[in-house]
Amino acid sequence: MKSLFGILLIFCFPFGIYCVGGGIALFIMWEEYVDLFFIVLGLFLISISIPLKTQYKKLSWNDDFFYLFFMTFSKRRIRKHRSLKQKMREELQDEFKN
Repeated sequence: MKSLFGILLIFCFPFGIYCVGGGIALFIMWEEYVDLFFIVLGLFLISISIPLKTQYKKLSWNDDFFYLFFMTFSKRRIRKHRSLKQKMREELQDEFKN
C-alpha cells in the first residue's frame, strides 16, 4: 500500500502544480473561464496529496507487497549470482591445477 501512495504522490503534486500554473497562464492569455477548470483540477490534486503524504509516512514497508516482492527477487538474483561466481572460481582453480 505504501508503494501505491508513493506513486500517487509522485504524480498528484507535480501535476497539480502544473495544472494550476498552466490554468493561470491560459486564463491570463485568453481570459476564458474554461481554463479555470485546470486551476480547480490542480488545486484538487494538491489538496489530495496532503492527506496522502501523512498516510504515506504512517505506513511501513514491511507490509507492502511490491516492496517485498522486489526485495525477495533481488535476493534470489544475488544468491544465484554468488553461486555462479563460486562455480566459475572452482572451474578456474581446477583448470589451473591440471
